Amino acid sequence: MFVRAVEEAIKYGADAVSVHVNVGAQFESEMLATLAQISERCDYWGMSLLAMMYPRCDKVEDEHDVRHVKLAARVGAELMRV
Repeated sequence: MFVRAVEEAIKYGADAVSVHVNVGAQFESEMLATLAQISERCDYWGMSLLAMMYPRCDKVEDEHDVRHVKLAARVGAELMRV
């Protein structure tokens, strides 16, 4: 589904692609799979990628808590190709 998203961004002259992920949310696994796919395509085309990782779910009382922020940042970094 998202395989062509990067190619579409290139076609329209975009400088980068952005992906939003709510870590801990109900559909987290789908969002992470999308991030992984987009990351792979961005790497292939040399396109910059911004992963917007947010610790958001019913169990997270404070999304600014450093423990949750660190987890979201780590998950994003591990899925992005460097």
